[in-house]
Amino acid sequence: MAGAQSISVKMAKAIAAQIDGLDRLLVDMEDYLPLVRDEIADMFVARDAAPSFWRQRALLFALASPQNRFDSNVVAARRLHAGLREFADVEAVYQALAADKHGTVSSGGVARAIFHSLPVLRENEYYNGAILRDLQKERAIMGAGLKVTAFAAHLNDPTDKVFTLDTHMYRGLVKTILGIDGTWTAGTTAYTILEEAVIGWAQRTYPDDTLFTVQWAMWSVFRGQFDSHIAIFN
Repeated sequence: MAGAQSISVKMAKAIAAQIDGLDRLLVDMEDYLPLVRDEIADMFVARDAAPSFWRQRALLFALASPQNRFDSNVVAARRLHAGLREFADVEAVYQALAADKHGTVSSGGVARAIFHSLPVLRENEYYNGAILRDLQKERAIMGAGLKVTAFAAHLNDPTDKVFTLDTHMYRGLVKTILGIDGTWTAGTTAYTILEEAVIGWAQRTYPDDTLFTVQWAMWSVFRGQFDSHIAIFN
């Protein structure tokens, strides 16, 4: 990501040590939590009616998400799902991603990752964050780093013990806790430290909400808007 700074392990530990500073977000979170709660309730009624479809679409959406705008990713995920059984090579996946300029900035790399992951996608077995992260380590899937696996897992099960930390979340966490503006990335160790810390805060602060609910509301605060996710599955 151009111009992004890396959150060091030391910086991640500093944020984790002061994670209760996220309490500053509580008033703003209340603006978004009702919207998120209502949509998640509707989403998972639909999921329970078609769990196989839902599971597949969630993973496809997450794998196609790197460097992609949300609205473009919705279209890309639909096209990928429609052609899932027919893709014979990377180029076919790329064309589904890039059609009508709805693909990611790095569609070539994303296409290769999705093509490599087709056996897992087609088998369409149950997964959670831990399973997806193991599949990534085993190279059964590609393009499923900690952020992508967390997002797919929460779209499939909002209670899963993961947390999606993307550019918006990094920016908001660093600004809220340390008071530093910037655009950030994080390596595996720093991500893991931050994820564990934010999960702990979410569970203490909102014990009656799913982790996905808290993450989504926080993401909305940092973005300054609520983005409906139901279109991913329409």
